[in-house]
Amino acid sequence: MSAKFTRFRILAAAAIIIVGTTLAGCTGSAGDPGADRSKQQSEELRDRINTTQIDR
Repeated sequence: MSAKFTRFRILAAAAIIIVGTTLAGCTGSAGDPGADRSKQQSEELRDRINTTQIDR
């Protein structure tokens, strides 16, 4: 491989990594597919606690 082609591949890989991490940072649950489920479970537990306190 020529040095120019190798340099181009390295720059292209770096650009893909930078764009990928930037896009992942824009989402609420970056890289964690279970984060939405965990958030929902926390809200359900909070609702259950509030309901229990109202019933007393």
